[in-house]
Amino acid sequence: MAVRHLRILAVAALSGSLFGLAACGADPATPKPEPAVMGPAVIHAEPTPTLSPRAGAPTMGACYRLSAADLAASTNASSPVPCTDPHNTMTIRVGLFPTTMKLTEPEYAQRLCARRLPKTTGLTQAALAGTIFAAHWFGPNADQRAAGARWFRCDIVAKVDTGTGTGTKPLPRTAAPLFNGEAPGGYVRCVRRTKGSTTDARYVTCDKPHDYRWAGSFQAAGTRYPGADGLRELVEERCPRYVGRSAFWFTHPVRASWRNGDRTVHCYRPTS
Repeated sequence: MAVRHLRILAVAALSGSLFGLAACGADPATPKPEPAVMGPAVIHAEPTPTLSPRAGAPTMGACYRLSAADLAASTNASSPVPCTDPHNTMTIRVGLFPTTMKLTEPEYAQRLCARRLPKTTGLTQAALAGTIFAAHWFGPNADQRAAGARWFRCDIVAKVDTGTGTGTKPLPRTAAPLFNGEAPGGYVRCVRRTKGSTTDARYVTCDKPHDYRWAGSFQAAGTRYPGADGLRELVEERCPRYVGRSAFWFTHPVRASWRNGDRTVHCYRPTS
C-alpha cells in the first residue's frame, strides 16, 4: 500500500503542472478514493444439539429396592443397591425401541423382556411358568426423551399375593443365572384352599402351607373363549398328564385375558 500511495502522489503532481500551462492558478486534480472492500459476512449459528438414543440409560445387572409406587410408574430414577443387599428387582436387559414399529411400546418391551427370563433364572420356559417370576419394564422420563432417548429397561420381579393385592418378595442375592435348573419352593406357585370351600383359595409360594402345587401348564387353542363347560372339558383332558388321576386344581384366563391373547392353563397336583 505505501508504494501505491507514492505513485498516486507523483501522478497528481505531474497532472498539476500540465494543467497549470492550460489554466494557470487552478487547483490540481484530486485522485478518486479507492472503493472500500467488504469482507465476507460471519454468521454465528447455535450448534445443533446431538440426540442420543441411550441418554440416561440404566445399567445391566443393577439391583434395586422398589416400592409398589415405584413399580406402578412408567419410569424410574431410583438409585441401585448392591446385589448382595436385599433387593426386589434386577435389570436383566436394556434395549432400544426401533424408530418405526407396528407394536406399541408396552407390547414391544414386555415381549422382549419376557424372553430374557429363562436365561436370567436358569430355568426352562416350561419350569418358569410355575414360578412367581415376571418381567417388568420402565422407559425414559420426559427430559431423557427430549434428549433423544428411546431405551427400555427390563427388570425381573417375584410377584406374590399379599391377601390385599399383589406385592413382591426379595430376589436371591446372586448374579444371573439365579438357579441351576430348579427353583426353590419359595418361588414356586402353590394353592392354599380356604377351609371348608371347594372353590375359594389363595395363591401362595410353596414354602408356605398349601394344598396344591404347580405341576404343569399348557396353551389352549382357539380364539373363542370356551366358557366354563368348555374349560372343564379341556382341563379334564389335558391336566392328568401332569397331575395323574387324582383330584386337582387348575387356573385359567378370564374372558378379558383370553381376548388379549392369554391362553395359559395351569394344573396343580394335591400335596396331601
